[in-house]
Amino acid sequence: MIPAVIVGLLLLSAHPSSAIGIHQPGVERSTTRPLHIQKIGACGVLRRADVTYVLEKDVSSAGTCFSIQADNVTLDLNGHTVTYGASVKKHPVFGVLSADCWFKPIVGNPCGGDHRHIEIMNGKIVQGAGVAPFSHAVRMGQGTDFTGVKIHGLDITIAAENSMGIYTEYLPGGSDIYNNTIHNNVKVVSDRMQFWGTSIKLDNEGKARIPDLIHNNVVIGGPELGIRDDNPAGTRIYDNDISQNATYANGFCIDAAGDNMLVYHNHCHPIHGRGLHADHSGVQIFDNVVETVDSNQIQEYHGCEIHGTYGIQVESDNFNPTNVRVYGNHVIVHAAQCGADAMRLTDLKGADIQIYNNTFIAVQDKINGVYSTRGAYGLSVGNVVGTHLRFYNNVVRADTAIFYMDWDSGGDITLANNTFEAGRQGSSTQLAYFGTGVAPSYGNFFLDDTYQGFSPDSARFGPYTGDSWYGVLQTLHIRVTGKNGDTPKGLSATALDAVDAAPHKRSDEGVGEIRFILPVLRIENKKPPVSYLPYRITLQAPGCSNDTFEVPTPTSDTLSRQMACH
Repeated sequence: MIPAVIVGLLLLSAHPSSAIGIHQPGVERSTTRPLHIQKIGACGVLRRADVTYVLEKDVSSAGTCFSIQADNVTLDLNGHTVTYGASVKKHPVFGVLSADCWFKPIVGNPCGGDHRHIEIMNGKIVQGAGVAPFSHAVRMGQGTDFTGVKIHGLDITIAAENSMGIYTEYLPGGSDIYNNTIHNNVKVVSDRMQFWGTSIKLDNEGKARIPDLIHNNVVIGGPELGIRDDNPAGTRIYDNDISQNATYANGFCIDAAGDNMLVYHNHCHPIHGRGLHADHSGVQIFDNVVETVDSNQIQEYHGCEIHGTYGIQVESDNFNPTNVRVYGNHVIVHAAQCGADAMRLTDLKGADIQIYNNTFIAVQDKINGVYSTRGAYGLSVGNVVGTHLRFYNNVVRADTAIFYMDWDSGGDITLANNTFEAGRQGSSTQLAYFGTGVAPSYGNFFLDDTYQGFSPDSARFGPYTGDSWYGVLQTLHIRVTGKNGDTPKGLSATALDAVDAAPHKRSDEGVGEIRFILPVLRIENKKPPVSYLPYRITLQAPGCSNDTFEVPTPTSDTLSRQMACH
């Protein structure tokens, strides 16, 4: 029996543009500009409002260099270098700070004043050797009157434990972070769940009503995340180049941690790490180029993290995301010391997610001249019920398996109108690999897909998969006319396969057309493959002679038939 949801999927995959609703939000920006220019030649407190401070030479500070404590302040480094934390070791210090004094983590630093419309630009910020943990290069937030900040044209170098390049907290949105280069040499993170060590992190913006813009930045290195923002107001993260070197779990290039985010035109190519991550509703990930390989020196696992690298991951994380779109991306993942999943879905129960028009490639690299034995999978899922999951019009190539169902199992997933290409195993490429254990996986279908270089009955079942199975389906579209080219009235049809006694029945769709979605194969654990071919089709219409014919293999081409009618 074919689930009714597949009929809707077929219609959707034929018209993918109907699923696209990109909203490019406007971003409010202050038009206020500082009225005065003041030249400076030393670190210090910037407490005059409406002033552009212009640095005239390289400067160094024992602790924090600049503290901004007034509205409408622009700090123009004017191409010079700021070195901070040259000798203070006992508490965190910062290159540029703006925060209220009640905030305990900045105790010992100059603080207070006002914080609206801050801009920092055009120079280098270098962290001194041996500074205390959490000594961020730019630290904004924890104040009562913050607006979004504008930070651009900086070249930042950090290395101390838990340090971040640009870190903002509890801002109302409206920040514009662009054209910065961050050299992240941090090696130690005390709590990877807090994402310390991230190169650009805009945090605790859950109530923001204005989107942030994070774009045209270069991130080099870093032990975990490259960029993270949790603003739900339509933040855009785009045109960034990220090459982190993760040694902590979940080291993604970008974590889209808020609703309604647009993540696009980014180049993600970590030395080691993962690609793009989303766990909130309304997120769109599109037109990115991602190429990843994971580290076998993840500190938490003393080796590879579970599943290794991901190109793109969408998961629940208890947020139950809906209306997520992943499209137009080009993703290559490398299985080397660790495994690789080009597209990964986790802990999703009926979530509305559409994945379409992407290229997903999973390859096994050579190690010392021998190909890796780690799994390289195109689409990998675990604990997923795909009732509202749409995976269509993608190109997928994988060295191990196109589709992988992990230990947590899942079902009701349909992959439609995709092109599946054999990997380096050629005809031995597996369409599906079930490694489940907690429960059997069933109700998963491949509909109207194209198989290049291998057969859709190529599968593997792990030792604890029970009666797991999948089906291969094909649409049969028949156009019917009478001898005079007219449409027979009351047209109906039956399709009898080579296995079942009960025929499939369909009626005219109103224009002399019949469409079936027919089982072609059923592949079940520990049982021989079942082929439903050939099909015997009978067309019927009042006043017409029955037309009975055989279809050896349904194809995507429309079949034309002419009935003899009185």
